[in-house]
Amino acid sequence: MQQDNQKSFWFEGLKILAVISAAAGLYLTSFYSYLLFHSIVELFSVAIAWGVFALAWNSRRLIRNNYLLLLGIAYLFVGNLDLLHTLAYKGMNVFPGYGANLPTQLWIAGLFPVLHPDLTLHFRLAHFPHLLCGRPGPDNF
Repeated sequence: MQQDNQKSFWFEGLKILAVISAAAGLYLTSFYSYLLFHSIVELFSVAIAWGVFALAWNSRRLIRNNYLLLLGIAYLFVGNLDLLHTLAYKGMNVFPGYGANLPTQLWIAGLFPVLHPDLTLHFRLAHFPHLLCGRPGPDNF
């Protein structure tokens, strides 16, 4: 029992050390090349957005709340727009002839697919509280 607690303690310590090392590495990378730092951070956010979509899509038969599926699909579009924003960033030279306006527009456009479902849910819950519980049925009005 004591040995299991000690292993768990060391494992948690290693996870914290890994997170601190990754953050320090990103911080030092920003001094070397801001373009590299920005690309790594944006690609990490794209991976998170696509992961949210994959989780929502693969659990669509198990959950009764369609709002989570809608939010997952919105995050797919957010991830795609963030990827385009990363590729359009100044210095990447993927879209030549465009200045700093294109990546800024893509970054702002990436906020709207998530903002719309969040606001929609917020305002609908006041009038339709059963949305949190899933589809109306015998157990919930």
